[in-house]
Amino acid sequence: ITLPGKADTLKLLPKAIEKKVNFTPGPFFSPARRFANSFRLSCGNPFEDRFQKGIEILGALAKKACTKPH
Repeated sequence: ITLPGKADTLKLLPKAIEKKVNFTPGPFFSPARRFANSFRLSCGNPFEDRFQKGIEILGALAKKACTKPH
């Protein structure tokens, strides 16, 4: 998932973890530490309601990260 602008998913991660939501920031997949505004979601279990809630929480955090001045 790629967020617009200069959103920083490395800064977003601790805020998500505080709310019990986890993802992998884009720079973890780049030796040059690129893709700071991207992240990866994955799930190894059948989809459950709690995953939907986590996605909603992450969406709200991402929206806030995209709208705040950098």
